[in-house]
Amino acid sequence: MKRLVALGVSSLLVGIAFTGCGDDEDPPSGTAGTAGTAGSAGSAGSAGSAGSAGSAGSAGSAGSAGAGMGGTGSMEPPPCSGCVELSVPVNGPDQTALYQFVNAAATDFSNAVITWRVRALTPGDQLYVQPFAQDTDYQGGLFRPFTALSAANGFSTAEDAWVDVTLDLTQIAPAPDADAGVVDVEADAGADAGGGPEVVPGYDKSQIIQFGIQVGSAGAFSGSETVRVVIDSVTVEGVTGITGNDFNAGLGGFQLNTGAVPPTGTANPVHHP
Repeated sequence: MKRLVALGVSSLLVGIAFTGCGDDEDPPSGTAGTAGTAGSAGSAGSAGSAGSAGSAGSAGSAGSAGAGMGGTGSMEPPPCSGCVELSVPVNGPDQTALYQFVNAAATDFSNAVITWRVRALTPGDQLYVQPFAQDTDYQGGLFRPFTALSAANGFSTAEDAWVDVTLDLTQIAPAPDADAGVVDVEADAGADAGGGPEVVPGYDKSQIIQFGIQVGSAGAFSGSETVRVVIDSVTVEGVTGITGNDFNAGLGGFQLNTGAVPPTGTANPVHHP
């Protein structure tokens, strides 16, 4: 399992309201062509015993059909609709980017179950996604599960290959007191030998300030790749005032954490209407 560096909060604080999912995949149409100019009327024939008829005006030429993106040609259809696309370029192992919602204030996630509906555009055993929720000291953070974008986990390039990746905070024990500054960013599952809720030292799930999903390369990755995934929706259960986002109307505050990007940099999330 990966152990991760402490993260700082993004400077943008946003409120969150949402839920649902969209799945239509109609490509956008090209820009309409300009209408042709109408031909001028023919001039009347001159008078005489039988004046000749005026010639008919020539018809206006038809407008050319508009090209796709920017008028430069056809563009690739979006991979989904009512979704958000994440692209993370990596050129070595253990390179990641984090995408997140930032709460307006510390929020009680004690009973939270957060489900991300994910599809891989670049499946691979050494590429992964991982949900997280971070508390207010920005040191303690819970990252899990570590989910490879593999066929064994249900990922493929098929349009209907959506996989639910869930972070269940009900399985984490409450903090015995306020954060004591002890950092354990990724405690191993089942660490609590007693079989009860897992104890993560220094982590207070009642004081969550941001939550999101990490995308990147695992420890045995080699070569270079742009890890691409699309998120159909995120559903939050058990939290007052936060229900998730179906991404039908936009990003809703979903953003790149600019303090945690791979060496090659990465892009902001892209919304596909």
